[in-house]
Amino acid sequence: MTQDWRVRTGALRRQRTRTEIIDTVEKLVFDHLDNGTSLESISFRAVAAAAHKSPTTVSNAFGGSVNAMYAALSERLRSTETPVPTEVANRARAHTEHAARTGDPGRRLRRELAQTKPADLAGRMRLYEKMAQSTPIQHAEAACAVAQSHLTIPGGARDALMFAEEALETCKHSSTDAALIPAALQSARLAATAARFLVRQSPEPDAEVANLMRVHDFKLQESKYAAALADWPAESMAQFHANRAHALLMNSADEEVSAIHTVVRALRDHGEAGRTIPDDALASVLARILAVQVAYPDRGDVELRDDQDVLITLFPKPHSDIYRSATSLLAVVRFGQQWSHVPPTPVDLLRATSFGVVGQLSVARYLLHLAEILDADKSAPANVEPELTRLIEGLPMNARELRVGALGFLNDVVAGTHRRGSSGLLRDEAIRLIGDLAEQGVAGDRPPMPDEKIDAALAEVDRIVVSVFGGERLNEPQLERFRAAVEPISQYLTDTIGDAVSHAQRASSEKSTYLSAPM
Repeated sequence: MTQDWRVRTGALRRQRTRTEIIDTVEKLVFDHLDNGTSLESISFRAVAAAAHKSPTTVSNAFGGSVNAMYAALSERLRSTETPVPTEVANRARAHTEHAARTGDPGRRLRRELAQTKPADLAGRMRLYEKMAQSTPIQHAEAACAVAQSHLTIPGGARDALMFAEEALETCKHSSTDAALIPAALQSARLAATAARFLVRQSPEPDAEVANLMRVHDFKLQESKYAAALADWPAESMAQFHANRAHALLMNSADEEVSAIHTVVRALRDHGEAGRTIPDDALASVLARILAVQVAYPDRGDVELRDDQDVLITLFPKPHSDIYRSATSLLAVVRFGQQWSHVPPTPVDLLRATSFGVVGQLSVARYLLHLAEILDADKSAPANVEPELTRLIEGLPMNARELRVGALGFLNDVVAGTHRRGSSGLLRDEAIRLIGDLAEQGVAGDRPPMPDEKIDAALAEVDRIVVSVFGGERLNEPQLERFRAAVEPISQYLTDTIGDAVSHAQRASSEKSTYLSAPM
């Protein structure tokens, strides 16, 4: 972190120096024009003398090109709506044409940046140090990439916020350049994501409020940039998150529900207009509806149930893994509300855990429900579906093991959820259940799985794989069923429950931006 700070400080110092040099160039140019003097005499040495810098410093600021210096001045004047003198515009155009003929050296850096993985923080910092000295768009893109990398590091949210804000400020200072809008959108989105992580990590109420205010403000900015790109579904989702952050600041359940109704109506309108709505946006709102219904069971909001139905119909076909995960969450939550629906499958449980507090709490309650039935000598109540009875009879674990498993998910809820709104109420419920388990002697972390259990599971996988090479082949529906069962297991093993890493990679990507850290 110290090295990152040093690099960032150096980049900011160079940016400040470049700004000071452009200030000097602007003064020299207009002095020359007022005096009727040609701009030919404005060399790097002349600028250096006037700016009290070395000629090398001035030359390095513009890649050794005097015309690049005039291009920077032209951009400055346009950003302040100041008429650009003809001679300055001609030199700026000459720089642009030269760059087009010879190839922009920044393209190589941008291509290299695009090829780095989020986990390669050192590689991205190296490129950031170079690109921060270049054009505003390269500076912003590099700062966004570094912010994304910091979000993949436990405890990296604060540094991620710092770099995302730097990218956003860079875009604002060059607001007339339309090419910067995508970078501005991404930087606002990353800044909001980082602030959301900090909300979850804030031990003090004042810090929690401050970070919620950041989420609100960054989401409003994201909404503005999405509108500028005519990405109306993204604009509606950003506005939804801003409205929800305000509801949490006000501790208003009515505002939480109103934010949901508003975004569902907007998404429905987008669907009717033929606009593509990312399925992760739909899943995110569906998860929020379910969280509100579980947290406020007495509200009985019929419109929320209608909102559920609207969202389900909006999912694009063929249905994606995200759709399947969303319907799995719905199955787990609905079963937990009455314990009389068709019980969720084990794969449903795995998928549900990817939805944060509402998924993890619902899975924990389901495991505790199974433990209670096991305590009753496996005699399932009469109103329990036959599928649940068969599942209980085949369980390879006892009631205590189920409770220990539930405790792990409950601990994740408490550690990864803030204290406000519907999520705060679900967190309180998790704390209550943890207390109940402690009274039953169930406490502490989940123990590691014994090697013999792993060996048995892997042997079963081997048996299934070997069967594929036998005399019978799997048809397409069977392959799809097999893949649908295996994919959630792979995802579960990849994503550590309660960890921000996998979410950060989703939340900062171009497409999947809505399955955000639960708030």
